[in-house]
Amino acid sequence: MRRRHIVGVGGWLAIALCAAVSGCGDKVDDEGPIVAKKTKKATGGVGTSVAKLTPLKGTGYDGVIKGKVVWSGEKPDFEALTKQFQETISKDRDFCLKGKEVEITQQSYRVGDNNGLGNVYVWIEPVEADKYFEVPDSQLVPFKTQEIVIRQPHCAFMPHCSVVFPFYFKDGVRTPTGQKLRVENDAEVPHNARIAGTENAESNEQIPVGGAIYRLLRPEADAVLISCGVHPWMRGYVRAFSHPYATISSVGADLDKKVYEDKASKEFGTYEIKNVPIGVKVRLKAWHETLGILTKPEGEELTLAKDNIRDFTVSKR
Repeated sequence: MRRRHIVGVGGWLAIALCAAVSGCGDKVDDEGPIVAKKTKKATGGVGTSVAKLTPLKGTGYDGVIKGKVVWSGEKPDFEALTKQFQETISKDRDFCLKGKEVEITQQSYRVGDNNGLGNVYVWIEPVEADKYFEVPDSQLVPFKTQEIVIRQPHCAFMPHCSVVFPFYFKDGVRTPTGQKLRVENDAEVPHNARIAGTENAESNEQIPVGGAIYRLLRPEADAVLISCGVHPWMRGYVRAFSHPYATISSVGADLDKKVYEDKASKEFGTYEIKNVPIGVKVRLKAWHETLGILTKPEGEELTLAKDNIRDFTVSKR
């Protein structure tokens, strides 16, 4: 079968868009995560109807968007960034530094042995603001009882980046999928989880050893930051969508086995979005917590074929 290739401009430098709220009052340096807009009161919950929205229907739903994110040229000084990161680890330091390499080294850039860049969000949006993706019932089934789990095995949120699909539009009405976000503390010390976005009201809940909390996030344009007030260097990111057509470039993780990164993985930096609607005109976007938006700010327009390939080349800013 012939595949359609989406030709992108390699080496686009990222444009810094707002994406995350700074956590726990800690300072963000020039190479740190991008600070987002101030949190505002959340709106548009369960059963919310949005006026004049019309559905986008695919001619089929077996399309695929895939590709890789590759680092080109000189890399940031990871050793210096890690030293700076570890200097911020103060409370429960001895326990925190027992974590795996991915937990105790700089969090901003995860680059594999193959120069693939992990933790890059890739997703699609309708080109027209008054449209929404009509998600087939068959695609909704796996989400009805699904939990997206973020753990705190030591003093880092693992995985560092997550995608959730808590709501979809049915006949123009925002409807829960059943999927929930679970943040659990499997460490030997207490944690908390401060979760704040631009459309999600801030919450800040204590999580005792062995405990967990649940959040139902509303879809929003920006990344939602999760941080810990007990250990203020801890950060994680969640993006919430009203459709399942979003993913994150791989860091070689196997979450079922609690393997949060494998730099030797051949999949490092690759991504794949399955079951996308064929024949639909969309905007493709990609975003990284430090580099910002990797496409044009408004995204890249394309009409989805059965096979869609888009690679990204990134470099030091």
